[in-house]
Amino acid sequence: MQNADIGYDLLRALIDVNSFSRSTWEGRFEIASSSDPAKKRLTYESVVGFLKRTEPWREYIANELAVVRGRITQAENQIAVAGSPEDTADARDHLTTWREREAIYARLQASVDRERATLERWKEEFEG
Repeated sequence: MQNADIGYDLLRALIDVNSFSRSTWEGRFEIASSSDPAKKRLTYESVVGFLKRTEPWREYIANELAVVRGRITQAENQIAVAGSPEDTADARDHLTTWREREAIYARLQASVDRERATLERWKEEFEG
């Protein structure tokens, strides 16, 4: 399963989402502290751009969650039909790994959804 590579990729994704969050808040601070219409317009465009950039993340995470949930079902089925204690133990180990991965993707999904909601709210404020 190459857990180290996958673990690194997931960690990188979490870092990217947190970095993205920081960037959005910095942009929000710029708008709140500026009276320059051109700067506000530029930040508005950044918010819209950030919103567009979150869509591929949402799709990627949703796809990965679907794959992981399929693997969880497979592991559960393997436990049910395991012929030996060793097979059962192996299937349980796989199930644990897939459930951990599911939790990470669910956390990523929640982070991206939170960011999108914040960006949508800011976008509406700018438009108002």
